[in-house]
Amino acid sequence: MRPTPVTGSSERQMEQVRARIQEGQFDGSITSSISATLAAKIFIAVLDGLQVQWLLDPAHTDTIEVLSNGFWSQLLAAKDGDPCSPASSL
Repeated sequence: MRPTPVTGSSERQMEQVRARIQEGQFDGSITSSISATLAAKIFIAVLDGLQVQWLLDPAHTDTIEVLSNGFWSQLLAAKDGDPCSPASSL
């Protein structure tokens, strides 16, 4: 498939998010129990879904709550070996 401006931008976005997650894994602020690539894909999918929800119902879409208290704390920020970590219960 030939790259287009959209696919090129999407690939750059994915790489930037993956790199930031990987940096956090190296410094211990992000769990290493999930691959940085998979976490980046999930993060971008969550952002895309939140954008749709906000477009449909902005008054009831709290993106900050979902990202900071949902996605971030439940998936990425959990420390390895933490019994409350979703990853440790897999």
